[in-house]
Amino acid sequence: MASFKTSSLFAITTLVVQVAAHGHVDWIITNGVAYRGYDAPAFNWNPTQFPVAGWITGATDNGYVEPNSFSDPDIICHRAARNARGHITVSAGDKINLKWNDWPSSHKGPVIDYLAKCPGNCQDADKNDLEFFKIGEEGLIDLSKDSGHWASDVLISNGNSWTLQIPSALASGNYVLRHEIIALHGAGQRNGAQNYPQCFNIKVTEGGNVLPEGVKGTTLYKSDDPGILFDLYVPRSSLSYDIPGPTLVPGLPSSVEQRTTTGTATSSATIPGQQTTSSSSSSSLSSSSSSSSASTATPGNSSSSSSSISTSSQGTTLITTTTSKSDSTPTGDIMCGPVHGLAKYSQCGGKNYVGQTICAWGATCQCDLAQPTCGRSPKTTPSNKTTKLAAEFVDLIGITDERYSFEIYGPRFFKTLPQRFGSHPVLDDMTSAVIASFQSVRLRKQSSPRALSLFGKALRSLQECLNDPKQPVTFKLELVIMVMLCQLWIDNKSSNKHRGIIAHLLEEAVTQRQIIDSNDLRGFCLQGVYAALSDPNVELGSWYWDVALQDPTQARPHHYEQGLYCFELCAIGDLPVFLRDPERYLYQLKCYWNTLSTERPMMRHKYEMAIPMALAPNATFLSRLKAIEYASGHAILLIQAALIGPTIKPFGVLPAYTEKSHQICDEAITLAQQCQAFRPCGSSWAAELLKMV
Repeated sequence: MASFKTSSLFAITTLVVQVAAHGHVDWIITNGVAYRGYDAPAFNWNPTQFPVAGWITGATDNGYVEPNSFSDPDIICHRAARNARGHITVSAGDKINLKWNDWPSSHKGPVIDYLAKCPGNCQDADKNDLEFFKIGEEGLIDLSKDSGHWASDVLISNGNSWTLQIPSALASGNYVLRHEIIALHGAGQRNGAQNYPQCFNIKVTEGGNVLPEGVKGTTLYKSDDPGILFDLYVPRSSLSYDIPGPTLVPGLPSSVEQRTTTGTATSSATIPGQQTTSSSSSSSLSSSSSSSSASTATPGNSSSSSSSISTSSQGTTLITTTTSKSDSTPTGDIMCGPVHGLAKYSQCGGKNYVGQTICAWGATCQCDLAQPTCGRSPKTTPSNKTTKLAAEFVDLIGITDERYSFEIYGPRFFKTLPQRFGSHPVLDDMTSAVIASFQSVRLRKQSSPRALSLFGKALRSLQECLNDPKQPVTFKLELVIMVMLCQLWIDNKSSNKHRGIIAHLLEEAVTQRQIIDSNDLRGFCLQGVYAALSDPNVELGSWYWDVALQDPTQARPHHYEQGLYCFELCAIGDLPVFLRDPERYLYQLKCYWNTLSTERPMMRHKYEMAIPMALAPNATFLSRLKAIEYASGHAILLIQAALIGPTIKPFGVLPAYTEKSHQICDEAITLAQQCQAFRPCGSSWAAELLKMV
């Protein structure tokens, strides 16, 4: 087997996910009251105890439904969607404001709203039987901007929110509201459009007698509809657009006046048979609310909610069991997560339990009634008060300065992880090391001896944890990732050793049949790939694909991220295999190179458009983060090109490689120089990138 040589690769793989990040509806506001939507990235990881009106989905990546899936039930209310547990009551003629946590300006497209009447409670409706009629649509508004001014631009300008109106003559009853954005930035190629459907249960009162006919959700669109297969980048004078889907209900306006709306109170959704929950907050809800609000918003003050967690100190054993629609109450269920969660009848909780708590679709985590001491254990929190306070501090560091923002690394390493596992030596020492090094990092000085000492202590604690067979492999993976990212923060050293450990732990997880949470899956798999690229002793065997394919969106054919093949987990996973035997895989490597030659300029253009806005004196925090995201994507493609080019050049298939190699090197140098403004977080990978390219 042929060997290859490469230097270490950069570590900010969480930004890879952000490059492909999109959004979801966080809040539904009507009549001044704000209700939580379903936050798939947060709720699937940290199951909520209170009912929401948003349908439960498996879109933990904030991803989309592709045109090839238009005949699949996923298009109805998003991927693996299940009925919401509650509903919101509105009157006919009321306006509803839907607040997205985020929406990228590059994802231009229409905003469309539908309703479907439920035969009974929408909590029990079969989504495949729902028939949707269109109550609102807005697409291309004018040609005042390059590629046009779209409904999505209006949504962004109004704090990522969209207002719709329930028809005043609509018959009273229970409905599913289907709200959707279609992103067209990749729609010029087949299967390139991206649909982001969001569903909510509403109960309409004081209505009339109008009930329009609808169509099944799986027949709303066809993959070759003019509004689906659409080239956004034609000359401005030639740009025109037909909104896809059934026609708007006659007599209704296409859209209503759009304005930013704030709620003056929050409330939980109503469960059938119960009265509407009283508002839980009198404070105003800002238009900048995001998914992070999930941990701070108070859903309600009902006694049933407060009694759902027992504070008994007696031992408990919790097991997964089949979900029954009739027993879906906020006190009896945990809203459970991904399709590959814990199997039925396996342990999912209880006193001193430290394993996975996410169960498969159709199962809930409940007490084992055979246990006489059955009861809900209190939520795990750090026993070390200093660590708890330090974790809160780390989570807030640099919240308005992306150079020190741990949002890029993932605040859950310092906040969510201690909440899940309690006080642990690695968590304690690593958090303390970051706190101790903050001042030195901010002043661009060498980390203090105390910070390095604490970091060394954390490494020793990590070694003990890795050698402990009682510790779950998934917890070990979390700790290794945390230590790796902290090392980049503290002394910006290479992380190859950590990546090799992650690859080994992934293989061990497959051997032990441990399920990895879908929120972590992509990051762990990418680290395994980078380990294989930088260390010839690490090979991606069948275990890698067993892990990667725990995420059903990674199954072949490739599920493109932003329409770019070279960001795909499947494609990146193939690369180390191809590079180790270039003679055998020459054709595949050449095809990969040709694809890179097309996609690298696209990503470079995104970055070049973002960097001037990010470096401007009046740049916003979000504009700087966006530049970092695109810089990360640009770097990934440069790395791939720098690996493939020298490998296939000896075979005579790249006649102009010398010129291209100079271009790749120049782009890498320029990228690293421009990203110096974002150190240490934003460009901590720059030194490693320069070494390799």
